[in-house]
Amino acid sequence: MPSLHYQAYGFCPWPGRDLRPPLQTHFVRLIMIQLTLLLLLSLFTAHVELAQTTEIATKLTRRGQDDRKLFLNGVESHQSELDSSADDDGEVNTTSSRLELNAGKMAIAFDPSKWKDGKSTNGRYSLDHASGAAFAFVIAEPLVVKLDSLPDIALSHARAEDPAAKIELREKRVVNGVEVWCLKIMFTAKTVPFTYYGYYFSGAAGTVQIVTCARQNLTDEYQHDFEEFLDGFRLSE
Repeated sequence: MPSLHYQAYGFCPWPGRDLRPPLQTHFVRLIMIQLTLLLLLSLFTAHVELAQTTEIATKLTRRGQDDRKLFLNGVESHQSELDSSADDDGEVNTTSSRLELNAGKMAIAFDPSKWKDGKSTNGRYSLDHASGAAFAFVIAEPLVVKLDSLPDIALSHARAEDPAAKIELREKRVVNGVEVWCLKIMFTAKTVPFTYYGYYFSGAAGTVQIVTCARQNLTDEYQHDFEEFLDGFRLSE
């Protein structure tokens, strides 16, 4: 007599045998399907995150050229090698590069082994850190604004990118005899936290913002190079 297990199917090719897959086999197949779906979802998520990171990096690199609206014109810049000089023991110092701003009224000396691919577009100058994980931009303008207004102006423009942006560090410093605002601004772009760390100056020579940028989790790693770059600022007159 055919197995009662096959009555629902209407036939039984081998009387007395139950050919349905055992429950354990169904369970294993279900687990395999779930694992496959999880793997595909993980691969898709990784792909999306990589694409977002690439997009953010591209946008932030451009920011040294056109993201900030505070200073729009007036940068006359060029990169030139400073003469090498010998110190007291006769050894030659490392050659540096010099970025001149506002018809030579301001300048920044920097280490070309750490800052690469300087670009100047529409009066703005940007540099990439040699690691590729950080960058800096310089925007100068002949106009003069109140020095003490610069922190609020810088924050308002950061909040155009992220309404929750905040100033983490706000203090005045004297750099090569020049009083500047030192600001550290924390903000988020497309869910990725970044830090702006820079010097802001305004005086008879004009107005300038010198800003370095990296992901917040990398800021400490590049702090020394950022400080060194910013401290290269000086007035030429």
